[in-house]
Amino acid sequence: MTTTIPRDILVHLFQYLTRINEVYVCTQVCQAWYGPAIRALYLLDAKQERRAMKLALEEKNAPAIVEWTQLTPGYISRLSELRSAIRYGRTKFAEAMLNTPIIVEIWRRSGHDSQILLLEACLRNNLDIVLRLLEMQSSSGVTWDYTDCSPLVAACAVHKDSKTPRVLYRASNQLSEASLQEFLLASYLPGQISPQIVSALLQAGYPANTPPGSPSHPLHLAVDAEDEGMASLLIKHGADVNFKAINGYTPLSVAIWIDSWPMIQLLTAHGADWHFLTDAGSNALHMTKSVAVTKVALEKGVPMEAIRHAPPKVGRPAIEVTPLMRACERGISEVAMFLIEQGANIHVQNKGGFTLVHSAACAGMVDVLKAVLDRGLDINGLDWKWRWSALHRAASLGDVAMAEVLLSLGADVNVRSGRRGTPFLLASTEAMIRLLVSHGAAVDCRMSTFVFTRLHALAGRNGLQDKDLPIMELLLQLGASPNTIGRLESSPVYLAIRNGTTAVLKVLLAYGAEVDKPGDVQWTPLMYVCANGGDIAKARLLLEAGANVNAKGWPRRPPHKEKCITPLLLIAELPHSMAAKSDLVKLLLDAGADLQHTATYLSKQKLAELVDILLQLGYKSEVEMLLSLNAETSQEAQIST
Repeated sequence: MTTTIPRDILVHLFQYLTRINEVYVCTQVCQAWYGPAIRALYLLDAKQERRAMKLALEEKNAPAIVEWTQLTPGYISRLSELRSAIRYGRTKFAEAMLNTPIIVEIWRRSGHDSQILLLEACLRNNLDIVLRLLEMQSSSGVTWDYTDCSPLVAACAVHKDSKTPRVLYRASNQLSEASLQEFLLASYLPGQISPQIVSALLQAGYPANTPPGSPSHPLHLAVDAEDEGMASLLIKHGADVNFKAINGYTPLSVAIWIDSWPMIQLLTAHGADWHFLTDAGSNALHMTKSVAVTKVALEKGVPMEAIRHAPPKVGRPAIEVTPLMRACERGISEVAMFLIEQGANIHVQNKGGFTLVHSAACAGMVDVLKAVLDRGLDINGLDWKWRWSALHRAASLGDVAMAEVLLSLGADVNVRSGRRGTPFLLASTEAMIRLLVSHGAAVDCRMSTFVFTRLHALAGRNGLQDKDLPIMELLLQLGASPNTIGRLESSPVYLAIRNGTTAVLKVLLAYGAEVDKPGDVQWTPLMYVCANGGDIAKARLLLEAGANVNAKGWPRRPPHKEKCITPLLLIAELPHSMAAKSDLVKLLLDAGADLQHTATYLSKQKLAELVDILLQLGYKSEVEMLLSLNAETSQEAQIST
């Protein structure tokens, strides 16, 4: 039972609480006096309307809030509490407020906010509130301009499982960000269209048509919901069956898009024009999903060779597609075959250069693919953008079934593209690789851009994944050469040393890769390891595979461009850490590295560093040899001077 509060006491209490700033004191007073009504009064005075409404709703104390609205109407001039009650389905609370005279007066003079109440009620399918608002509007004689969003649009938008493009319900950029259409229709709730609400709105005089260029239309929404009765009711009250929404969709285009035969029949019977054209350039044949609708469109004279001009996007030109190509791209085999049998032009390409062979292969339509090949299309034709054939695309997608079909129909397994070479270079699965090789694909074919083979690409890949190692082993098993020279005279082993992993190097060496094959600067792989960080694991693998520990090369830059260098000399000269140098020096000396050649070209400082390393490792005899060799070299230099 709600406590009745004397009006004069409530007024004095309200004036008192407005002068108190401490939240704690106010809260204690509100909790002690008159319970929920006083608490709601304080919270609303503190401009915490949402919190107050939540509190009142939780305690089901609608009369307390209504009593407060009679005292302070200015705080709810925008009807925020009433609107929230309608939005969240608090029907009893909303009805209590609507029965308050002060609320009716505020509603009459609030204009824009008052319009939203009816739209919210229609959108939430609340028949009682809609009827009450219509009654208030009729009795007061107030009318508003619903240019941004018609209540009928809001009423018809509450349906589920929308199948039409979402752009149909979104406001255009031409409308303001604060438009009712954008705000309401962007977040409509699922439900069923209420015939009672629609009938009430129509009887109240709301037009069945929205202004030209509106984002949506009641008939569009009724058709999308496949509500035949509602569509008939709207047409009966004058809804335009050929109304174009802001994206160019008519009600008939919506019916064709969702493939609703009853709605197509209804609209056609009431004079819907089959010769519509959307803003993207689509006609009825571009949208059809069934042979029956396609037949009707052709009987109505819809052109079969019309071009659909999709607007250009960033980095991509406009797309031009005929109905036949559109059917192939969407994977509608029955419609595509019917159009081919009706004589549709098969020699068409879109802006990317896709032929019907590309489209049919990507969609997996074997019957369409065979039909266009029988009529003269080239199975090895390349598109304009990537210069790929249909087999290239099947290989890149890993579509083994379609690749088998294309090969059985005569596709060239070694057809070259403009950038990436043959389909074999795009294959990413073992099944696809085996299939292409079994049909004669060259395993050592090169990428036309980088002059690398597939093995080069895998060996030199940074961060090679575990799944790529079996692919590499498969290539080697199928005959790929681990010694093929690529760009800058680089072998797979050389690339594995520079960018790859130890596991990759181990696989290459296991299949007979040459360990001393020089790279781009005529250094062997072992020399490159010693000159770049000293990866001891890779160096050990190379030496175990028979790498020449005394291989000789030439420096890449002055000042000693004329001297011949070895792996040990590279370690001694380059600024590696002492620990790394010690491990590598021991590894090379154990493998038979030539100390005499190294000492010949070392400066005194580098020779001293090498001597320190050898002493730490326990090579005393080698140190004595280096010191004696250095003394002889110094004496010869003094004599010559």
